[in-house]
Amino acid sequence: MRSSVAHLGHFFWSVGKLDMRDHGSWSVHLGRVAGVEFRLHMSFLLFAAATLWLGWQVGQQPGSGDFMAVTAAALVVLFVSGFLHELGHVQSALRLGGSIDRVVLGPLAGLTAPSLPADPRAEAVCHLSGPLVNVLVCSVCAPLLWMRDPTSLTNLINPFSPQGIDGPLTAATWIRLAFWINWTMLLLNMLPVFPFDGGRALRAVVMAWRPGVSPVLAARFVSLFAKMTAVLLIVAACLFWQRSAPEIVPAWFVLLLLAILVFFSARFEERRAAAAFMEATLRELPRERSPWQVDDDDEEEPFTAPPSAGPGPVTRWLEERRQQREARQQAMEAEEERRVDEILARVFDSGLDSLSDDDRSLLDRVSARYRERQQHSP
Repeated sequence: MRSSVAHLGHFFWSVGKLDMRDHGSWSVHLGRVAGVEFRLHMSFLLFAAATLWLGWQVGQQPGSGDFMAVTAAALVVLFVSGFLHELGHVQSALRLGGSIDRVVLGPLAGLTAPSLPADPRAEAVCHLSGPLVNVLVCSVCAPLLWMRDPTSLTNLINPFSPQGIDGPLTAATWIRLAFWINWTMLLLNMLPVFPFDGGRALRAVVMAWRPGVSPVLAARFVSLFAKMTAVLLIVAACLFWQRSAPEIVPAWFVLLLLAILVFFSARFEERRAAAAFMEATLRELPRERSPWQVDDDDEEEPFTAPPSAGPGPVTRWLEERRQQREARQQAMEAEEERRVDEILARVFDSGLDSLSDDDRSLLDRVSARYRERQQHSP
């Protein structure tokens, strides 16, 4: 029953590592440290509620001791350890010239990553600085436990089944909890697979070792290794399933969830790296200047329209037809005006009675045309 607490912790840790689209809307504000906002994710609260419920269930059994108090203490140590882990990332990122505006704490790790300069070595150092904090905490707790009882230290090496943390809530219990939780965080984050710090550090090491390797190719390499690790975790889950004792959250189930998390995180990181690389490539491409774009230095320059490629065949045909109609119209008008001169000469000789109906219509048309020209003339 005691090991079920550790198994449930690993289960909810896996849930807490899953990425959400907007961490801010699923978290509460804690405060600011070194100019960086720290928030607590809802998954940590869910994990705490489930762990307290499990601790209460175990505490109802005879001989369980003050297990509920130990469970609450473990949650406190988990929160502080996760905070120190992420603070190590923040301090390292700031010293390396990076930036980060917000850190969202999950059950056992942060859900946000800092923005780092394009330097693989700096990226590797930043990702390894978080586990380094866990190493320091274990280094402080290990001598204290060894001096008190060497077996109390070795009983905590197995992260799935810690021993000696279910007794009375004493100072030694606090030290055991601090060592076991930080030791578990160290082991998980040093796995060279996504979404852990070890996977991101391995990607940076590959890029530093092979400077010509693109981030996409490095991510694919780590993703391939992560998928192979997921297969091994499934095999381990099958082995644990065959010989596992009845438990609330068996070890094989935790390994299976971990394998699923590693596999899909590898796919996500591979696609994210490809999208980021494509975006960066598009930003570096030279862009043609738009003829409608106006810079500060060009505000007084007149706009020059781009040269036209010339009319198409249809446009040219229509223009030719229009010109032909205008030519025929001008020729007809010139002929009518010539006939008007003849009609006027005949009227002068024979009078108005010599005009026919066609002559009168012609005179009306030409007279109307003259009046129209006079109206449009300046």
